Amino acid sequence: MVMAMPVVLFPALAEHVFGHPGLLGLLYSAETIGSVLATATSGWTSRVHHHGRAVVLAALTYGAAVGLAGVAPGIAGAVVLLAVAGGADMISGVFRDTIWNQTIPSRMRGRLAGIELLSYSVGPLGGQVRAGLVADAWSVRGSIGLP
Repeated sequence: MVMAMPVVLFPALAEHVFGHPGLLGLLYSAETIGSVLATATSGWTSRVHHHGRAVVLAALTYGAAVGLAGVAPGIAGAVVLLAVAGGADMISGVFRDTIWNQTIPSRMRGRLAGIELLSYSVGPLGGQVRAGLVADAWSVRGSIGLP
């Protein structure tokens, strides 16, 4: 999660990289759009039996999509890639929840839920700090993807 979605950089990406500050809302909503589409089409997930592999593939897809969004030549490509990242994140969540429910004994779920909540709240915030520091030291594109 330290490499989380660099939402903190979206205003700079929209204005200084793409030159379209009025389209900032598209960057903010792209991940949600991807998540909604993934949820609406998630019926196929019931046929997947290797949940750990599915989580790894979804995480790789997420990372690749975010990285490519950083080097997208235009805002339309970045929005599509961020939507792909949002969809991949949702699919990863589906399989993580499945693994959670199938493997963790009921007596341990409360304690582990606290740890999980901590990682979900601190991880993305740490990712935003990382994104800002790298963008300040290097570039907005370099912080999100490749220069």
